[in-house]
Amino acid sequence: MAGEVLRVGHTVRRRAGPWTPAVHELLRHLEQVDFQGAPRALGMDRHDREILSFIPGDVVHPRMLDDADLARVARLIRDYHAAVASFMPSAVAHWQTDGRDPTVADELVCHNDLAPRNLIVGEQSWASIDWDLVAPGRCLWDLAPPVCNFVPLWPEQPAGIRRYRVSCEAYGLARADERELLKRCARAYETHVAHVGRQCGPRAVRGSGTRGPRRQLAAPFQSSLPPAMPTGAVRRKH
Repeated sequence: MAGEVLRVGHTVRRRAGPWTPAVHELLRHLEQVDFQGAPRALGMDRHDREILSFIPGDVVHPRMLDDADLARVARLIRDYHAAVASFMPSAVAHWQTDGRDPTVADELVCHNDLAPRNLIVGEQSWASIDWDLVAPGRCLWDLAPPVCNFVPLWPEQPAGIRRYRVSCEAYGLARADERELLKRCARAYETHVAHVGRQCGPRAVRGSGTRGPRRQLAAPFQSSLPPAMPTGAVRRKH
């Protein structure tokens, strides 16, 4: 959707949709609770485009973050999940379906597109952009795409599981949920690939190395699963 985004001064203008009022409602809540990792919703312009604050900095993609920055990403996501926990969307809120948790759970409102191409690194702060796919879902569903993309979690990355645990530890994920999150990665990534294909075409999917049905995409994650922990060995973090 980059072709539909226009910078105007210190603002960004982009095509609005039926989901825009709900997205702006969420962004206003994040501003009220002083969450710094998101743009501010500034209304609509005369061309019926949404107006968002411009976030200065560099996009992370295509570089790979070191362990310290990977942990910072996990803490940013954790802080978002804490900030959104008190958000009560309108009963008539309309959400996009692309990238949405297929269970239609409402544990929290997920970003649904947390990825290196949507993370801006500034001199003083980091922030996520492209909030148009937000929708209710599960916490672990929202964590799966960034795990796939920031760790990254693939067999050709020998440090994958070690970096996965760096990310989980920084987020504060319970050990039981670490294993469950791995199981959700394949389904979440397949949903993300489908969204990329719809927005950018099959060529973009081929270029991203994400070909293949879910059973093929699932293989790297399943092969990376650590041995099951003994009964009674799991302790949830509080």
